[in-house]
Amino acid sequence: MHKNKIKKKEVHGQSAMEYLMTYGWSILIVAIALVALFELGYFNANNFSPSACLSQVGFLCTNPILNSTGNLTLTVGNNGGQDLVITGLGCSNSSTVPTTYSPVLLTLGQAQSKQITFECQLNSQSIGSSFKGSLWLQLNNGQQEMLGTVSATASTGTPVGQPGSNGNGIFYLVNTEGGNSDFGNIIKININNGTILSAIDSQKSPFDDDPVGIALSGSYAYVSNKYGENIPVININTNQVINNITSSSFGNLYGIAMSGNYIYVLNRYGNQGAGNILIINKATNQIVNSISSSSFHYPFSIATSNQYSYVVNRLADNVIILNNETNTIIGSITSPFFDSPTGIAVSGNYAYLLNSNGGSESTGNLLIINTATNTVVNSISSPDFYYPDGISISGQYAYVSNFQSGPSGSSATTSNIIIINIPTNTVVGSISSNSLTVGSTGIAISGNTGYIANINGGSYNTGNILIFNTQSNSIFGNIGPLDQLNSPTSITIEGSTAYLSGSFADNNNIYVINLLNNNIKTIESSFLDDTMSIASDNGNLYVTNYKGGTYGDGNVIILNSSTYTPVNSIDSQLFFNPTGVAISGQYMYVLNQYGNGGTNGNLLIINTKTNQIIKSIDSQLFQNPISITINSNYAYIVNQYGGISNSGNIIIMNISTDQFTNNGISSPFFSPKQIVISGTYGYVTTTSTNPGNIVIINTTTDQIINSLTENYFDFPFGITSS
Repeated sequence: MHKNKIKKKEVHGQSAMEYLMTYGWSILIVAIALVALFELGYFNANNFSPSACLSQVGFLCTNPILNSTGNLTLTVGNNGGQDLVITGLGCSNSSTVPTTYSPVLLTLGQAQSKQITFECQLNSQSIGSSFKGSLWLQLNNGQQEMLGTVSATASTGTPVGQPGSNGNGIFYLVNTEGGNSDFGNIIKININNGTILSAIDSQKSPFDDDPVGIALSGSYAYVSNKYGENIPVININTNQVINNITSSSFGNLYGIAMSGNYIYVLNRYGNQGAGNILIINKATNQIVNSISSSSFHYPFSIATSNQYSYVVNRLADNVIILNNETNTIIGSITSPFFDSPTGIAVSGNYAYLLNSNGGSESTGNLLIINTATNTVVNSISSPDFYYPDGISISGQYAYVSNFQSGPSGSSATTSNIIIINIPTNTVVGSISSNSLTVGSTGIAISGNTGYIANINGGSYNTGNILIFNTQSNSIFGNIGPLDQLNSPTSITIEGSTAYLSGSFADNNNIYVINLLNNNIKTIESSFLDDTMSIASDNGNLYVTNYKGGTYGDGNVIILNSSTYTPVNSIDSQLFFNPTGVAISGQYMYVLNQYGNGGTNGNLLIINTKTNQIIKSIDSQLFQNPISITINSNYAYIVNQYGGISNSGNIIIMNISTDQFTNNGISSPFFSPKQIVISGTYGYVTTTSTNPGNIVIINTTTDQIINSLTENYFDFPFGITSS
């Protein structure tokens, strides 16, 4: 009996050990999960949760702080094996991917972290309420990654942008060398915590690599990209690209035309390099047929009329005729008058064919062909033709795009559009613009509005579409970015519009940016000469020209801020390379970099009602002054030199008494450029360090209290608050 009892106890002990071994890991996992849930506050009877963030592997998230407007501040870090470029942050009440992201611009190297504030897209909450959910990152490659799970209690009602360690507000910073291809860009910053919200940059045009053909169909325009080998589709009511037709069969696209429900596009390198025609169903954007023939030799343009299409063979000096119903070649048109033909249009019983080398000047002419007999019945020659490429008919007028606006070997850098009265066979007008670059080709008209493919226009000279009015004969818009920023410097904001000057570009322009859609518009004028700074007031823009003017040492140009046309200029022998400009009341304050021909610089005061210089202020405190900002009764003037180690300083002048209130706020600024005042803070851009920074000054004590540095600061120059 005793032995049996002992054996029974051993069996019970063994069973207990087996139970623990079997379920121990499960119990441990459950315990860990319970601890995590406890930390997130799920067992709190009052639904009050402490702030905590549990990051996913490869990331870091700590110290979340939620306010009652749904804004979340936390530290975000990169614990992975490669750099991160974060373009958006989002919140979700569950573990699902959020539908919206708050835009940010944040690069984190390995083991780097940064505190950031963003809008969590949550409903307004009362202080003391809590949020539980997940945080997500949107990366520059389009990927979405979960950062971690978060619990945060609304502990403050202070929204983002209210006074913090660095002041308050949304600021815009101009980089003269940042952005795409280092042409410069604008950075939008939440100055409170130094969070970079977004970048306004010169984006590449959707018409990448030489748009050459354009055709209209109802509310849509179809553009053939020569080297991009795609066809962007534009809604011409909104001027937005709504689709993009691509195909592996595309090879060097040229002319494009419509016939019923089909798109006919010329494929220069199709059919083993001889060229062919691809036929696309507009409803499906799919290639449904192709026409190949040994007759094709560099097909350049195409026009359709009823059941026929006319294809210009540039190298063969002929026109191929197609039957659109059978998609077969039924004939050709030849003539001894053909001389490297390019564009073609059909109206009624006539086809209008451009010769790029024809005419008495050998710079092009226009041939008129009777389509019933397929013979040349007339020609139009004019010295206004300069290698014409594209043609479109509207009523009694033909609109012809010249490849350039001057003869070969000339200094022409633009093209133009000439207008021909068909009944009289005479050139009756032209449309010119600095925006029309050499190489403009395809042209199409709908009502009173025309569209021209600008193959060297747009950002990075990859092309855009310019829009013109056939009644006023003027270009009034564009599809795709008009131009790239080119080393912008000063910035000023009026409402939702930002104005930038671009002195380093030396291309006589200013930039106008719509802050609602970030559209960049370049304003060019022969009156602008190395623009340095810009100020706005009462419908006018005041631009300092570093050079130019009557005396060659600079002047001030006054532009209408609606039309951007010059309305006046201020010239004087007192200008010696003017730099900064500011407006206060009826007075304008203009800095001379080299005052009175000396080295110190000075300040000119101008009455904006009379545009007369009424005073000149000279002082040894001016040491290569570069910019000026006026706040209340004080002018803050940035010296590039002077101060500690000759690294620049800020001098302050009472504009009521013209007296300096200090001998300069000095620090190792390292070449300061511009200052903006917001509340009791001053923000100064500096450029000599890499990547550059923003120095923050307490304007009450004139002491430097902080600085901000970001990898996105690339030669930061202009700065302003919204």
